Amino acid sequence: MLPDMDRPSSFGPHPRRVRVLTLIDFMGTDGGAEGLALSVATRLDPARFESTLCVSRWPPPGPPSVAAGAALEQLSASGVRLFGL
Repeated sequence: MLPDMDRPSSFGPHPRRVRVLTLIDFMGTDGGAEGLALSVATRLDPARFESTLCVSRWPPPGPPSVAAGAALEQLSASGVRLFGL
């Protein structure tokens, strides 16, 4: 089957970045799963991937914890979008 010629190609002069959504329950850096998700989201090559971190329980009730604040700083510094549910 021949490729659809109207669709953007990753082989052209301006390849489209792959969109990656990483989903976690809580924001922070002190939990194993949260730390791993944050590492994955912030360490993807921004030239190849458009990274978004989705937090299912955001915003938290009350002020964000110190760990959540540190995670927000990491996301901002690496250009990862935050999407809260």
